[in-house]
Amino acid sequence: ELGEFEVSVWGRTYQWKDSLFPVQISSAGEDLLAGPIELLEVASPSGQMKLTGRPNPARVKVTATSSTRAVVECEGMIGATQVRARHLLEYDGMCLTQLEVLPPAQLGGLSLCIPFKPEQSTLYHRFCYGGTVRGSENRGRGVGLKGMADLGFPNTFWLGNEDRGLTWFAENAAGWRLGKALSPVSVFANEQNTLLIARFAEGPVALDAPMKLTFGVIATPVKKLRDNWRFLRVKRDWSYDWFMSFTPSNNYITHVKPTWKEYLDK
Repeated sequence: ELGEFEVSVWGRTYQWKDSLFPVQISSAGEDLLAGPIELLEVASPSGQMKLTGRPNPARVKVTATSSTRAVVECEGMIGATQVRARHLLEYDGMCLTQLEVLPPAQLGGLSLCIPFKPEQSTLYHRFCYGGTVRGSENRGRGVGLKGMADLGFPNTFWLGNEDRGLTWFAENAAGWRLGKALSPVSVFANEQNTLLIARFAEGPVALDAPMKLTFGVIATPVKKLRDNWRFLRVKRDWSYDWFMSFTPSNNYITHVKPTWKEYLDK
């Protein structure tokens, strides 16, 4: 059983401190988070989401290690509710979490909140929408500017800058208790942080069986970039297609997104 420790892979580090989730994630030599990842017993609009700035306390054990993976198991309480989180970390930086909320429980809601440093979250990209989940109709709204953007249910969503970032992902919404009032996933930007919120349940929720959720994060870049990577040329060194969420503002979170007419007029 450990208190404070780190799991490091290919230029990235995930840090626990008697906590249910990582208290810090670093990539390419800098910290990404403005505070610890928190699981809160609420599901409210982003502007009303009040972080404590403290990690969810938990007993933490590393139960398996090898040259390519590690398993971190955490057990703690959210209010009066017992929760368990099993984190599988692999050599490419993926941290896959299996979260279990145990009965009996009366929840006012349940949200995972990841606070990014503003300077580490100037860019965004979203891809692969779970179109069967309520809220997907909001996917066309841009992230940046000020305040909140509802993302519906994106299977993957990345926040970062030109040098590093963090992807949140979930294959599906199995186990989520979605209501009608709020988007499953939102981003809220202000001067203090950029908050990524995944709302697992809108309350009140009464549990008489375990609530099981699977999701994860992966810090980027996955591997160290070549020294001359900024000089690589499309079609000469590689090729790609911008897809779905490319915008005239090049996905900068704080840039005003012009209309296509305004963009073309320039």
